[in-house]
Amino acid sequence: MKVELIDPRDPVTNDEPTYRVDVWEQWNVISTYRITGAPDVHDVVEWCDTEQHLRYVLYVEHDGVLLRLAGQVS
Repeated sequence: MKVELIDPRDPVTNDEPTYRVDVWEQWNVISTYRITGAPDVHDVVEWCDTEQHLRYVLYVEHDGVLLRLAGQVS
């Protein structure tokens, strides 16, 4: 699994299953990661939990858009 810190304005690409994770602190996104090469979404959630990202929103990139899979900011 490859995890890279990215600019949230980076374009969405779909060469393989690709996930994005926005990590939140209070009401601001403090970092955005692109994750590729994960066997499935459960591995991505485990990474988020292991990295102690208590507030995150997980997306999958699909056809040029981001689809929210887990998390919310409220």
